[in-house]
Amino acid sequence: MSGWRALVSAALLAATAAAPGCDYDDPVPPGLYASPTAAGSGDRDTPDACTSEAGVRAVFARHCTSCHGADRPDAGLDLETPGLLGRLAGRTSVHAGCRELAVVVPGRPEAGLLVPKLLGTLAGCGDPMPPSGTLAPAELQCVTRWVATSEAAPAPER
Repeated sequence: MSGWRALVSAALLAATAAAPGCDYDDPVPPGLYASPTAAGSGDRDTPDACTSEAGVRAVFARHCTSCHGADRPDAGLDLETPGLLGRLAGRTSVHAGCRELAVVVPGRPEAGLLVPKLLGTLAGCGDPMPPSGTLAPAELQCVTRWVATSEAAPAPER
């Protein structure tokens, strides 16, 4: 793990240590996969404000859409257009070693590709994202809580 990724992981650990539901035994910072908190300040980057697609798309607009936008979606991944959950939950990785991984598994942020890639904890599945810089701890919580509170879309009727 590069130096800046280690710093981000340490910052996440400090930022989320007091979050409710921190009883996970995995190497991810405590509280990152916790349930959203009760109604908060309403700030656009607070975890409870980021359980909506609009909140997470704002994070992606700041860090991801220059490469993964609607006009030029690298790896075919559009993080800009509305309807994110439907597209990401039905899509698997383009990387050879992890083609079986869904980009997002609704309700299970640790099981998909998106959150571990943002944390830099997924080896063998391409580079950590974003390639330059990193998301702030509140932004990582935002994306994680959006996935954690998402529900799978109903299967289309045949």
